Amino acid sequence: MSSLKTLVLAIALSAVSNLPAAAQDDLSSIFATCVGRFSAQVEHAWLIGDPATDAYEHQRRTFLSLLDATAASTGMADRLHHRIEAKYVHARLLSHADFHDDPRRKRLARRLAEARLTACNRLLLDS
Repeated sequence: MSSLKTLVLAIALSAVSNLPAAAQDDLSSIFATCVGRFSAQVEHAWLIGDPATDAYEHQRRTFLSLLDATAASTGMADRLHHRIEAKYVHARLLSHADFHDDPRRKRLARRLAEARLTACNRLLLDS
């Protein structure tokens, strides 16, 4: 990460640390969901031999860092629940997108999976 990105991320995270606990919990839930989605994306990319596997892994690690930075010492079970649930749902979407018999359902699943990853990526400063 460039020094400018690192500086901006540090400023953003310091601002997050001043948020009320409820806002931090919301951010933690959002970041946990994104970690789950990108975890599913990485595993699916491995499965189908997608050359973007490394990029997905980088994004997963970025969201994992953001989750660690915003997570309180309590509520770890909730964050893990969000990660697992998001991973499961995203993995099913990807499975439908690549392996379903109905072309329309394949297309819809692909669009939804891409839209969810895009929503996560919009949270990042460099996207």
